[in-house]
Amino acid sequence: MQHTCSLWYAWDRHHFPGLLTRPDLALFNRKILPSYMKIYMDESMLKNFGLILTTVVLLSVVLYTSPGTHLEGRGSHSLYLAGAVIAASHYLFDFGLLPNIRAIQANVGDQLVAGLQKLLRLHAFRTLPLELIACICCVAAVARTLSP
Repeated sequence: MQHTCSLWYAWDRHHFPGLLTRPDLALFNRKILPSYMKIYMDESMLKNFGLILTTVVLLSVVLYTSPGTHLEGRGSHSLYLAGAVIAASHYLFDFGLLPNIRAIQANVGDQLVAGLQKLLRLHAFRTLPLELIACICCVAAVARTLSP
């Protein structure tokens, strides 16, 4: 359930900044975009960190407290482990996005919208597949563990 929230939030983090790439907002982008990215991304990164950390911690607790034979017998041990590892790997990609985010926040260059579009492509490539795969692993692990 918690990782589903993280997946939905990842989509929001892609959708709402994407609205600022619309051509009809071109006159406002230079004024709005740096401040918007500063406020939105700084706050959302902390929230996203918390959501993913919660996923990793909860999955680790399940792996640590459940007898390995029980989870392995149900075929869910590897799914819990995969969900935790994939969710944690999400952080590795954040370092690649930070320079783009900081350049937009600092209003560097005349290509703010192009920079945001690049950032959104990287975000879609990184976040949505990783979050979706981790969410599928979590749902499948719980379903296998609870199945009769």
